[in-house]
Amino acid sequence: MESRLASMEGDGDPAPQPKLKAGHRILSVPKRTTTATTTKGVARVSHVPTVDISKPLIAPDMKSKVPSGIRQRYLDSLVEECLKIYGGDKGDAYARATKEEQLCCDRSKTETFI
Repeated sequence: MESRLASMEGDGDPAPQPKLKAGHRILSVPKRTTTATTTKGVARVSHVPTVDISKPLIAPDMKSKVPSGIRQRYLDSLVEECLKIYGGDKGDAYARATKEEQLCCDRSKTETFI
């Protein structure tokens, strides 16, 4: 038995390979991998929020005989018409519509005149 062991030690075989489970293989990894990034042209620009003017609401008036729902509906229709007049300029259209609605509300004494 000693002769068998002696012959195994001195053969000069490379180190034994680890045994793998069935179906597994050792994948060779390339020794050098290169990484490169390419520019897409323009540097990244962050989002710039835009100022959005919301539609005006009626000013609450406790003395008015006209209900606020009707006044708001009338103001919305005035806003749409003023936007057509001012060509989409929201600031001027909203200011004029609010002023017009307030004048109409001040002139009317009852709901039927608005």
